Amino acid sequence: MIYLKTFFIRAKNALCTMPFWIEFLVVLPLSCLGIWWPWYFNWRGAEVFLNPGPWFTFGVATLMIIVAQRFFMKEEDDKFLMENKLVLFIPSFIAAILYGRSMQDLIHFNSAAGETFDYLKTQIAIYITLGVWFVNYVHVGKFDKTSILAPLGGER
Repeated sequence: MIYLKTFFIRAKNALCTMPFWIEFLVVLPLSCLGIWWPWYFNWRGAEVFLNPGPWFTFGVATLMIIVAQRFFMKEEDDKFLMENKLVLFIPSFIAAILYGRSMQDLIHFNSAAGETFDYLKTQIAIYITLGVWFVNYVHVGKFDKTSILAPLGGER
């Protein structure tokens, strides 16, 4: 229960900071440039925004960076380090499988037979990726405003 309470306190504190909004509104969309740019300018082969190819590359790379960052984080930076590793690894693994399954479905997709491609797996994986990014961003000790050691990474 203390984990959820701490998470919501940290999330509230993070949402009140300018660096969070800069990363969410500037860095995140720019990191997706390879996804939305071809779609926006209607490049051949990029007619659909949820095309699994670019999302697979972006999503899996983003998730692996987050998992690696959390696994190599110092214990002083997060008093819930083991819990966060688990909370971030499991959804990341599920999202990576969904990205892969979506790509596999696309490979076996037969548009000549009049089928329509189901983008649900890609959508779910995108939402999981955004959730993992959010949890990773806000669940660090620097957002523990109640601790006297907050600027130093939170108390142990």
